[in-house]
Amino acid sequence: MKTGTATTTARPAGLTIRGLVNRWLGLLRPMAYDMWRSRHLAREIFARDIAREYRQSLLGVLLAFLPALVIAAWATMIEHARIITLPKDMALPYAPFVLISLMLWQTFVESIQAPIMGLRAELGTIARSSVPSEAIILAKFGEILFGFGVKLILIAFAMLWYQIPFTPWILFAPVTLLLLVLFGMGIGLVLAPLNIFYRDVGAAITPVTTFWLFLTPVIVPVPREGWAAWIVRINPVTPLLSATRELLTTGAITMPIGLAIMVFVTMIVFVFGCVFFRSTLPLLLDQANV
Repeated sequence: MKTGTATTTARPAGLTIRGLVNRWLGLLRPMAYDMWRSRHLAREIFARDIAREYRQSLLGVLLAFLPALVIAAWATMIEHARIITLPKDMALPYAPFVLISLMLWQTFVESIQAPIMGLRAELGTIARSSVPSEAIILAKFGEILFGFGVKLILIAFAMLWYQIPFTPWILFAPVTLLLLVLFGMGIGLVLAPLNIFYRDVGAAITPVTTFWLFLTPVIVPVPREGWAAWIVRINPVTPLLSATRELLTTGAITMPIGLAIMVFVTMIVFVFGCVFFRSTLPLLLDQANV
């Protein structure tokens, strides 16, 4: 006599939302602990890299100002020559608009590149010793903030030169700047392990970010209408960069909803980048030992 048997399909372990969250937390907790534990080492790496960068440069710190000065002169020439059509109700003169926007964009690109370059340079050291990889992340984070601090001097000088008033909202600019840096570092933390296995990933950053630049309100403000306005507005960098520039200058945020959305998106991207970086580290160390 044949008896029927009931079959049930069990859900694979770890594929539930709760399982994924627990797995992420299981990776984030030791990563946060290693960041705290390696803070002193990160400071030493930061000081070493900063000293090496400016000691090997003939112009030193002045080299960081030279591109910005060229940009400001170029923007002034463009404005006076009326090569491009600018809105008449722009809140800022065109030269400081471009100068501040490019300084913020450069900081964003550096945030993407920092984990990639740091991991490539220090992977052998991590494989041969007990240096936590989180120390490199913290050191590169410090380098990004230091670099923007240098740029901030020029931004302040431009605001004084063009008589842009300092508002109390400038105190909130570090918050949106931090979000911009974390968003870039989250992308970089994902690309850094991939660049170890596929070196063309790092080579593609320059052309991709150059194309991305023209989809961001850096050279010209956000278009008022048309398909170009739609593309620029859905660009995830647009709310973060625009809000930081506006808090530094006018204090009037023009894209509050987009900024609120990007707060959550940035946290997700950065956390995912940390988890991805941490979970692929054993494979990276095996690659370094080969």
